[in-house]
Amino acid sequence: MSSTFPLPQECLEAIIRTLGRLHGIGSVATMLRVNKYVCSITLPVLYGLGPISVLNEYHPEDSPGFKRRQKLIATLLLSVPKARITELLRVAFLQDSIDDQEDSPALYAPYHSFATAIYLSNCNDAFDGDFCQIDELRDDRFGQDDGSPPSQRLLNFVKDHGLIDRYTTEAPLARLLRELPGQTFTNSINRELRRDLTWALCSDVERLRFLEIPVSDINRYLLLVDQLKALKKVKFELNRWLFPTNVDLDELTPEQRTILSHQRDERKQHLDQIVLFVQGHRHHHGNILQVAVCSGEYPLLAERCPDEYEEQLTRLLPPLPDPQGLNIHNWGHFATKVKETNLSAVKYIMPPQGQLGALSLPRLLEKSPFLHRCRSLNSIELKSFTDDVIQWAVDERRQHDADIAAGRTPQRPLVPLRRAKINNERPTDGRLINDIGYSFGGTLQYLDVRPHAFGWRLAGIIPDSVECSVGGRPSWSCWHAPLLSRLFIDAYHNLLRIHPSLFAQCPQLKSIELADQRQVYSSSDITRYEPVDLGQLMTLKLQGSPAISFHPGVLRNTPELDSLTLKMANMPSFIPPVAELEEPREELEDDSMELTSTATGTTPSPPGRPIWTWDWDLPKLTNLELTSEFAYRFQFKLLRSTPSLERFLVDIRSLSGEHKRTVCVKDLLQNTQDSTTADDTQDEGDDETLDLLQLRYIHLPNLSDFFLIGDWTFDRRVLTILCRKVLPNCRHVSLRGCSGFGLHDLVKTTLKHLPKLRSVMASCEVTPESACEVGLVMEFDSRGAGDNGWCRLIHRSAEDATEDAIENAIENATENATGNAIENATENATENATGNSEIYFYLY
Repeated sequence: MSSTFPLPQECLEAIIRTLGRLHGIGSVATMLRVNKYVCSITLPVLYGLGPISVLNEYHPEDSPGFKRRQKLIATLLLSVPKARITELLRVAFLQDSIDDQEDSPALYAPYHSFATAIYLSNCNDAFDGDFCQIDELRDDRFGQDDGSPPSQRLLNFVKDHGLIDRYTTEAPLARLLRELPGQTFTNSINRELRRDLTWALCSDVERLRFLEIPVSDINRYLLLVDQLKALKKVKFELNRWLFPTNVDLDELTPEQRTILSHQRDERKQHLDQIVLFVQGHRHHHGNILQVAVCSGEYPLLAERCPDEYEEQLTRLLPPLPDPQGLNIHNWGHFATKVKETNLSAVKYIMPPQGQLGALSLPRLLEKSPFLHRCRSLNSIELKSFTDDVIQWAVDERRQHDADIAAGRTPQRPLVPLRRAKINNERPTDGRLINDIGYSFGGTLQYLDVRPHAFGWRLAGIIPDSVECSVGGRPSWSCWHAPLLSRLFIDAYHNLLRIHPSLFAQCPQLKSIELADQRQVYSSSDITRYEPVDLGQLMTLKLQGSPAISFHPGVLRNTPELDSLTLKMANMPSFIPPVAELEEPREELEDDSMELTSTATGTTPSPPGRPIWTWDWDLPKLTNLELTSEFAYRFQFKLLRSTPSLERFLVDIRSLSGEHKRTVCVKDLLQNTQDSTTADDTQDEGDDETLDLLQLRYIHLPNLSDFFLIGDWTFDRRVLTILCRKVLPNCRHVSLRGCSGFGLHDLVKTTLKHLPKLRSVMASCEVTPESACEVGLVMEFDSRGAGDNGWCRLIHRSAEDATEDAIENAIENATENATGNAIENATENATENATGNSEIYFYLY
């Protein structure tokens, strides 16, 4: 304790660290000015981690951050022994010769000695320029950047030492890896700089707790082992890519093969030396070193340490000290000492992808089950290779419930799992899903189950279909998960059957995504979900069996819903016969929500099918996607309560081709009471008649994508109302399969009323002559081959676009003009008009 600053060192150090954590490193630096005592406590804090983190940040070469970093490197280098500073470091960072300072007094404190960590794997832009800009390394095929070449001093050093030729020779794989000459040189000089700078900063290493060592430089660090008495973690960086898997080595010249073979032999020697490094550290310092890993960082993050060396390293170390997580960084270490590792504090398990052999999760669980020892587990990702993987949790839950039912205190608390992500390696009947839901239902918040990305799904293998029942059989009681907010299950070719009351047992659901590949179905295949309130639901995406089992009553109270998708797996899709869909329905006795009268204009429903009223209030809906039966049942009145809609896709294409729909003017009205007036004008030929009636239409100002696909019929007047009133800001329109209008009506209406238009897809007869008449040029026509023919709009001047946009805006503003409404509308239209000739019409 200082006599002039009566505060214990430990307390002052804690205060300074807190200051840095809350207000940044600059606030810590100000403490250096208080007095010598405070300065002596501040220096280790300031230079412990701060400089190293700054060295790994990216800064453009002309930015203040870059200049500050260069100055920091120079300050650190001036405090290290001269023998540690290579010519490359001197030329890159020091303006004056080191020899000039040999007899000078030590003006700099040994700042580098305060470092507790040294790692420079991300320090890849420390030069004041771009080597790709010099003549020897420039490649004009890829254009020129705005950067400038490095300083002349550095360029002279490169030339005098023949670095370009040397680095080219040392990179025999560069051409096969498709590296440009400038990239090869930059990677090589950065690698040498990181190696030299790391070694220079390691002149005083007694405080170091973490050190990253370039593998190619390991022989020098073997001499420091006895000094690294505080080292807890070491990372050996594979700083050269020598074992690519995606190149043909036969393309190498004999000289290149010789160089590569020599480099690979050196790599093996270096790997042997990293094992000696860890052995030596254990000999000198016992169990101080806790972690030793070896991996590639730069430039392509692709080089891996051979498994045999990784296993040797981890076997030399003590068990992981009370890990809080198991992931790619410590998995190999853990896998060699599963039984010895204390797992009580583990909160998450994320095994490395593609891990094979004895270190893979399936092999570990076979040899020594350990999940039951992770009593703090919150999150897990695993592959489903057996249904028994969670059986321990099922047994614990049963015992827990039995103890409570008998009035006893449970022997121990349940594992508080919140997040589970499962990749299925094989077809599943749902047992593992149900085991997770039952065992962890009290805490589970996120459940994601899908086919393994690199397994049978990717290979296109379709296994025997197995029904996947989630929540149990309909006659069973469903598991309860009151906190579950995200449910994602993709059963792929398994048939996915959801328990009717699952949603009722998960009232906090915010996102539901359920899918299988069912394509054809009958009423006997449907197990209808119970209609429940899901007031927090934001995403609902159902495909296949989950979609046909969906009860629309769920949508009566979903004010937060943002995305709604109901579809089948293929297009065109199966839709039940029209007669079945339109026959008089029979009310379900136990479903009060289906007692709505068909006289209200809702879609009729056959026995067992609920009524789809399409009058749900969905103010936050931005995405709507419907196909199959759901698209055929769709009513436009839903859009009256979806003002935020951005993407609309309704596709009624069916396998039978018998499903047809008609769109009338009254379908697009905002107010139901205007329907009678609209009916009275159906035969009027003048478009302005409807304007005089001042009818209010559905208005979707945010809609950018409008896809109405299939056998829909509507005339030019409906098309005009759609473009002018309903979706005035739409960018992409698809009316594929729609009829009732011609090419002239389509082009004229969309160009006049959609100023932000980018593309249109439709089914119209077109010839080069008819296209020319409406300002289109036929650029490509493959309809004769059975493919799509399309036309491209040309000669669309900015003046024409602006004029149409202003005219359209004034028409809309005049209907409800107040004050400066017309003037504001004109200004906005001028700003929004694109005037872009790159508008494409794809005509089928």
